[in-house]
Amino acid sequence: MDVLIAVGVGFGEMTTGGWDKKMLPAKHLIHIEIDPEKIGRNYPTSVGVVGDAKIVLNELAYAVKRKAGIGIAEKVLKRPFDSSDIDSFKATHISVEPDPENTGTLYHPRDLVRDIQKSFPEDTAYFVEIGTVMAWAIRYMVIDKPDSFFVPLGFGGMGYSTAACVGGKLARQIVRWYRCPETAVF
Repeated sequence: MDVLIAVGVGFGEMTTGGWDKKMLPAKHLIHIEIDPEKIGRNYPTSVGVVGDAKIVLNELAYAVKRKAGIGIAEKVLKRPFDSSDIDSFKATHISVEPDPENTGTLYHPRDLVRDIQKSFPEDTAYFVEIGTVMAWAIRYMVIDKPDSFFVPLGFGGMGYSTAACVGGKLARQIVRWYRCPETAVF
């Protein structure tokens, strides 16, 4: 590939196979990220754009549309991105796996993850440990809300989730208190 546009990724060691050089495009890496410290940290970047992904991608789409004029850009970039695009993508591309045959008494990890998710309220934040459980959670959890799924991909620190969930709960309480001090409970 000649050009890679990376949106909201930190290119951590775990997600890039140890910073494998095969991940790099032949010509340009365009890195869109809200955290300026992540741009160019692990791979050399041709263009770094600091900003919210939705806003930056909408502006990029409009720029392409203006530059290309009427034609393919008109067909592809008809309107700004919205949540109905996600629903459409899910309906088209996400399939339900058939139940594994002859599992006997084995409890499939998919069922465990789904049962855990059904047991908690919709606004639950999940802090997932590194290892095989991370792969199960990434594959089988349905995460529809921002700031509700956390996993230590950077250096893959074991034991992360035990302390992270306590810190996450405290952070949510502080945010609630900041927004509405009279209703927060510690």
